[in-house]
Amino acid sequence: MLSDGPDDSRVKVLQAQDLYVSFPPLHVLDGFSLSTGYNEVVVLVGPSGAGKSTLLDCLTGLRAPDAGTVTTGYARHETAYLMQDTALLPWRSLLGNALVGAAIMGLKIPSQNAKELLELMGVSPNTLLPNEASEGMRQRTALVRTLLHRPKLVFLDEPFSHIDLPRKLSLQRWFLSLVKDQETSAIIVTHDLEDAITIGDRVLILHGPPLRIHKEISVATLRGSIDPIELRSRPIFGELFSALWSGVNARDTL
Repeated sequence: MLSDGPDDSRVKVLQAQDLYVSFPPLHVLDGFSLSTGYNEVVVLVGPSGAGKSTLLDCLTGLRAPDAGTVTTGYARHETAYLMQDTALLPWRSLLGNALVGAAIMGLKIPSQNAKELLELMGVSPNTLLPNEASEGMRQRTALVRTLLHRPKLVFLDEPFSHIDLPRKLSLQRWFLSLVKDQETSAIIVTHDLEDAITIGDRVLILHGPPLRIHKEISVATLRGSIDPIELRSRPIFGELFSALWSGVNARDTL
């Protein structure tokens, strides 16, 4: 179950080639390349400040790289990006915020769909304004806003932060079901190695800056095949955690 190296058998839905981004004198991305396969979840882990969020900004088109290309076969409305900052509109209720993303893209999503998903995620009452809700409720609302229109390619930056463990495991079970049923592809940034093992097909351990792939670990045989709660009791879970921990904390010899 634990193997190194990429699996090139999937059809690529996103290809980033030779990306460069500099904030002089710092080189954040220096010829970085990455691809994502159809219905594949790629998880990026590594130390803070390595350049992971800058990479996501480039992949989503939020930031144009100084050089390099990003290509995908999906239209804009088929993708979604959850940033670390929930960016909820302060004058709209949690329900209103959950619906605003689809509305901006011109998609008509029944409010009942949002209500049901918010309820599933424990966001109640959904009539609260963001400043009246807990940080966890705001995070879950932003996640609903991102996934409500069932995008085919999602970019998630710390999607399960500020969420208590029981609810997190429930959300991960739901997310894995969404990925399977909707054949969604995802690139996810997290600092939680347990989350990476639970939801990923491939985990890329990144060091930097400049951002580089230190190691790649495949966990594809686990994703969705074992319930997130049961998975944590399996010996393979501890083995993978140790491998990721060692990789994240390893010193590069450049």
